Amino acid sequence: MESEDEKEMEVDLGGGKIARGHPKAIRAYMEAREAERARNRRWPQRPDGSVDVHAAMTTLARLFPTLQGASGTEPFHLETFVRWLCSGVSGGTRRAGRFLLHVWNPNADHREVGRELGIENADDCLEPFNLSDALGVWDAEHVRAFITWVEAPFWP
Repeated sequence: MESEDEKEMEVDLGGGKIARGHPKAIRAYMEAREAERARNRRWPQRPDGSVDVHAAMTTLARLFPTLQGASGTEPFHLETFVRWLCSGVSGGTRRAGRFLLHVWNPNADHREVGRELGIENADDCLEPFNLSDALGVWDAEHVRAFITWVEAPFWP
């Protein structure tokens, strides 16, 4: 005789998808799925429930005290933001800006973007984001902003 714990369970995931398996595994999967949805709800959503990445970039920028109101963040516009970042900002602000660029495209060399825009100090102000460097400079509010993204990351 089969015990209740050994029976297979079936759950309709929507969109024609079905999950089948051990009840404990299915419950754990469903809890993880809901936790992921809850994390993603931290960021602005499109009607289909996916993250609206341009609006999410604006929301992320607002979390960093020194990026609130920065040019190119409301709405997020890469070239405008790059120009602003190279306009003389330094310290934690520059590191927060580099982090935003990293989230926008972690594989891009944003110094090239700056050079294409004719920004003379692009190589200095648009260096790749360095977490150790940033954590050595950021205050607690900046670190909290970073952790908010780490807990529910998104990528455009």
